[in-house]
Amino acid sequence: MLNERIKELRKKKGLTQEELATGLNVVRQTVSKWEKGLSVPDADTLKSIAEVLGVSVEELLETDTEQSENENDVASHLSRIYEQINIQNRKSVLIWKIVSIVLSVILTLSTLLFVFRLQTINHSNNKLPDVIEISNVHIGTQKNNLSCSFVSGVGDEDFKYTVTIHSLSIYEKDITVDADYENGICTAEFDKSELIENNEYSIILNVSFVNETRNTTVVDSLTFDKDSYSWSSPWK
Repeated sequence: MLNERIKELRKKKGLTQEELATGLNVVRQTVSKWEKGLSVPDADTLKSIAEVLGVSVEELLETDTEQSENENDVASHLSRIYEQINIQNRKSVLIWKIVSIVLSVILTLSTLLFVFRLQTINHSNNKLPDVIEISNVHIGTQKNNLSCSFVSGVGDEDFKYTVTIHSLSIYEKDITVDADYENGICTAEFDKSELIENNEYSIILNVSFVNETRNTTVVDSLTFDKDSYSWSSPWK
């Protein structure tokens, strides 16, 4: 290979890369690239290299000395060397593409694993407390609905909030609805047509997370009729 030949003859001549570069009016890095096979000198530079190293172009190219030293011979040989370097470069590019793809896959998998572990840690930190406290309880009516709003002592969008209205005076099936949770405030609405006037009810909050559920009484007594309602809460 030309790169090995240049290096061999330079050392045989007792020249450093810097000294050879000075003799050719190029920088040392250019000589280094020739010797590493990263680039190839053109035909004119090749003749200058042969002169500095004290050999013929044929000897530098390790071609048959009986061949005439003309530009066509040199160009043909350089063309073959260029093609060899291009093949090596294409292989190097392919290898680096494969390495990049593998590294990208590893980075993606590592990121997904980190996110999964972080979510697991967050879930473990969101464990429900044994007792859920309530504050700012409010009962109101709007059209045909009975609404109940309050601030829950535990607040997280990962939690599921439901509210149950339970009959205390006569047997009646419990009614449970999903509660809206926004900015720390839970709100639940019940259809008054499903409730009995002047019957006594209690309202219970249910907070669920994963396989755990906590319950707490929001309103311990609620009665209403067509025009009014009364209620009491342990959290007032």
